[in-house]
Amino acid sequence: MHMFIIELTYTQPIDIVEQWLASHKAYLQEHFASGEFIASGPKIPRDGGIIVCIADQKSIQALIEEDPFYQQGIAEFRVREFKVSRHHDALKRLVDSDSSA
Repeated sequence: MHMFIIELTYTQPIDIVEQWLASHKAYLQEHFASGEFIASGPKIPRDGGIIVCIADQKSIQALIEEDPFYQQGIAEFRVREFKVSRHHDALKRLVDSDSSA
């Protein structure tokens, strides 16, 4: 398992983004429930968003392709993998589950 930051940058006007936001939020909730996503939110200024996730490197693209924003061409996705070297104690369980990285 690896940790990733997925950066979304909107390619469509905000009114189009808003039309698909409920579907995008349902997608996020599904992956929070599965434990794959650990944080998400809009960028400031609101030109996209950020998702922090724990996933297998082979499955990261499949995760992205499930996002309605990806499917509808609403955002470009940039993925950055990182190795956690320091963390707050509150993240210990998550980081320890990623000890194979």
